[in-house]
Parts: sequence; C-alpha cells; structure tokens
Amino acid sequence: MRTGGGHVRYSFTDLIVLRTARKLLDRGVSLQRIRKCLHSLNRFLPDAGVPLHELSLVVTGDVVLVLHSRSAFDALTGQEWILPVAEVLRDAQAAREGGEGPHQWDLFADELTALKDGTTFMS
Repeated sequence: MRTGGGHVRYSFTDLIVLRTARKLLDRGVSLQRIRKCLHSLNRFLPDAGVPLHELSLVVTGDVVLVLHSRSAFDALTGQEWILPVAEVLRDAQAAREGGEGPHQWDLFADELTALKDGTTFMS
C-alpha cells in the first residue's frame, strides 16, 4: 500500500510472504519457479488466498513440496507424495532436538505390514 508521500507500507502478511520467498530463493529455487509454483497452487488450492503465508513449503532438491492437510504434494505439478514427508520431517526435528528418533524400520511399518498381509497400502 502506498502512502500519500509515495512510501510503501507492508502488512505483517506481506512480510511473511517476502520472508518465505527469500528462503525459497536462498535454497536455490529460481524466481521463475516460485512464480510457477504460486500459479499452480492458486489452481490446486483456490481457497488458499496467500499460499506463501498459509501453507508449509519444503524444498527437496529441485522440488517444492507443499504440506497441507496431512499430505504432501509437488507445488508445481500437484502430484501427491506417498512418502509421509510430514512425519519424516517431524521425526527428524525431534531427533535433532535430542529426542529419541524412530528406528529406520518404524518409518515404513504400515507398508511392511501391508506387504506381509498381501494387501495394498495407500496413505
């Protein structure tokens, strides 16, 4: 918003959006890719008015993941990631903070049980 003197005033939400965009740029996501992701997110989640403020984003290599409603999907393509990224991230943070992290075999317990039972696993 511009003031009468030509200065720009930013809301708290604007500052969060700018900080998030800066973090994405710092992690190697190009400005063009951020724009494409925002356009895609507006298409996939039309109720998310300000995606960089309302959604949790994780950069993994060249993919920007969106953590939303207990699932993760690619911000550009909308493809859902079946790997429980949010759970893995939470467990990694707990381990980093000194808590007991899960054992490797615990990360895929549901999948292993489904394989043993001969059923198909879908998260």
